[in-house]
Amino acid sequence: EQLEFRRNEKKLQARQLLEEQEEARERAQRSAEAVPEVDVSQQELAASIKQAMLKARAQEATLPAKDDRAGKKTDAAPGRELSAIMMTDIVGYSGSMERDEQRTYRMLLEHNNIVRAAVVKFRGREVKTIGDAFFVVFRSAADAVDCAISVQRSFMEFNANKEDADRIMIRVGIHLGEVMITANDVFGDGVNIAARIEPLAEPGGICLSGEVYSVVR
Repeated sequence: EQLEFRRNEKKLQARQLLEEQEEARERAQRSAEAVPEVDVSQQELAASIKQAMLKARAQEATLPAKDDRAGKKTDAAPGRELSAIMMTDIVGYSGSMERDEQRTYRMLLEHNNIVRAAVVKFRGREVKTIGDAFFVVFRSAADAVDCAISVQRSFMEFNANKEDADRIMIRVGIHLGEVMITANDVFGDGVNIAARIEPLAEPGGICLSGEVYSVVR
């Protein structure tokens, strides 16, 4: 009986061992199915990384470019100010340019230097030049008139002892009125009035609007 018992016990142990081995094989198979085996070489890994980088760069290229000007104020709304507007013009400039461009251009440079020096001296703001014409604004009519007188006196000195062809004669017109002022330009009816009265001045003279005359007389 004891011998038979031992035989049965060994059979039971063997059966249990077989069941445990089978269960272990099943667990290993399930693990293999859940995590597929990957065998990637160094070259394939590098190629994969490179491809991912190129894809990311391509996506960045399709994004809209960032506007650095966003949030920056380009130009403020025009402000309104009472200003004295001065316009100047060289007498006979177009004809002189047709006859001798090089000489007329040299004279224009001399003219510009003289006018700009006076504008700075009397606290004016040079808005723009158009050919031989200056467009300048001042905070006071008195400064504008003093500037115009200084400019004409400087040209009288420049023209002394010169031939007629080498003389520079200019006209000046000044008006006082409310204008719209931006960072780069000046607008308004006052500008138009100054432009209309400037040609009324005699060569070497100054034409004032009634508004200016009433202030400086």
